[in-house]
Amino acid sequence: MYLPTNDLLFKKMLTDKGNEDIAAGFINDLFNVVVKVTPLVPYDVQAIYDAAKESKLIKTEVDFLCETYAGERFIIELQVAEQQNFNARALYYLCSRFCSTYNMRGFAYDDLKAVKMMCLLGFSRNLENEYNKDDKPYRIERYTLQNEKGKEYAAKLLDLRFFEYNQPNLEGRLGYISKFLLSGKIESDFPVYLQKAAKVVEYINLSEKEKRTMEMFQTLEERMKESNIDAVMKVLELIDKGYSPRQAAEIVLQKKTEDDCV
Repeated sequence: MYLPTNDLLFKKMLTDKGNEDIAAGFINDLFNVVVKVTPLVPYDVQAIYDAAKESKLIKTEVDFLCETYAGERFIIELQVAEQQNFNARALYYLCSRFCSTYNMRGFAYDDLKAVKMMCLLGFSRNLENEYNKDDKPYRIERYTLQNEKGKEYAAKLLDLRFFEYNQPNLEGRLGYISKFLLSGKIESDFPVYLQKAAKVVEYINLSEKEKRTMEMFQTLEERMKESNIDAVMKVLELIDKGYSPRQAAEIVLQKKTEDDCV
């Protein structure tokens, strides 16, 4: 069973034509707003298929980018497993999308529109303030620019949020989203948009190309895991031979040969 957090399914669910209500539902519940949105990067299974076929995972594209009628932009980025430098990656996504609106209509800085980003995380960031005294989850963590006294600056322009959807004790709309992402299952009291989303990502409703693409991505991910394990074992082997950790890493990354490090 493939979960909604699968790369292809997540994009299909939010960006495929006819799923605008699903996208709006996620945006409205995650950001506590009421807006209609238009995806800026439409679903293209052929492009995703080609990337999988060529063993390429595109890291500079966000999972979901949309725009409201007023020009405000929302981003949803899904990260299932912990990744090094994810905070820097999230900031890059947020700021690059903000800068991309510069001079769009020929009015320079007046054209800059607000960008709000939600990072859906399938792992814990181990924050010291993760739980309060009542052992209740912090739910959504929000960051904006502030001065040294804690006063927000340009809060309406840049807004970065993190939601660990595997938190315990989640209730309400966030609880529904959490259960759906973790299990792919819905219940009768779930919002209508999530009930529709569950049907969209159901394996039986996918095209043959979508099924093949998912299989290729799974194979690619398994190969990447295997190559990472092989690389770690090679580094440890070189350290046992007397190389420093840095030298061993450079050899494995093919920046240097063993002879160069003698």
